[in-house]
Amino acid sequence: MFTRPEHVDTKKSEVASGMKFIQRIQQIHEKVRENLEKTQAQYKQRHDKHRTEHTFQVGDLVWLAIGKTRLQGPHRKLKPIRYGPFRILEQYDTNAFKLELPSYMQIHSTANAENLKLFEPSLLDERNESPLLPVVQDLIPSEVATEDMVLSKKTRMYRVGEQELFQVFLKGKIFKHAKWYSREKLQAKYPHLLVQCF
Repeated sequence: MFTRPEHVDTKKSEVASGMKFIQRIQQIHEKVRENLEKTQAQYKQRHDKHRTEHTFQVGDLVWLAIGKTRLQGPHRKLKPIRYGPFRILEQYDTNAFKLELPSYMQIHSTANAENLKLFEPSLLDERNESPLLPVVQDLIPSEVATEDMVLSKKTRMYRVGEQELFQVFLKGKIFKHAKWYSREKLQAKYPHLLVQCF
């Protein structure tokens, strides 16, 4: 069977354009793969910047850093940064350790290596110093309310005039979660508390 030359040229051009399309798709795939690898390397570098290299082993004594947000009460900014020494009981992962903590601390006994520092006894002072432990009041949240109550009242001056504000301490909440309400909002949300305001 005889095929016309223009038909052969059309088929060749279709094959050529198909090959170009495949090559373009392969180039796009390669570029995407390179971008993914580059991004993953950047994420790893950013993550590893905070990774703590350590030589902790089970049985070592370590200092534990407790964040200021965990501590309660006045002068918490002046309290020690690290407490301890505590003994390492288990190693869960390359950077996770279980510590022997007193039960009253009420915090999880697993700590990350970035919050630990190896305990080294002083070479100059041979006395056995007592361990540095946070007191119970530093760790247990402040008093929990047994009933809804108004703690205090104040008056603020605004452009439209004076406004009364009431500090409300709700049942089951701790003191630091007390909130300020205007008289209107207090009337709408907690009308039973307005009786206390006089």
